Amino acid sequence: MAAQVLSRPYDSVNSLPAGTQLDVELSVTILGMNAEINRRQGATTIFVKTTDLSLKKLEYEFSVVEVDQIEQAIAQELGMPVETVRKLISYRILD
Repeated sequence: MAAQVLSRPYDSVNSLPAGTQLDVELSVTILGMNAEINRRQGATTIFVKTTDLSLKKLEYEFSVVEVDQIEQAIAQELGMPVETVRKLISYRILD
């Protein structure tokens, strides 16, 4: 019987093409952020620590190395004011 069920054609109306990016909205409390600015590579990696038990850390990478651009990018990504980002973020510059 399993062979009969598995061999049936199924038309899927709800399909997601490969390579499609999904937008997911999460609600977490952010404890802090650490930014590693790598001027040689022209990129900044942001490590975000949260209070959520199932999602303790987030990591973002941006192709900017100027502090104001980094703050703007992470604020936009996390949906929070730049002023809040400034209160939560610390920087480390790698040369």
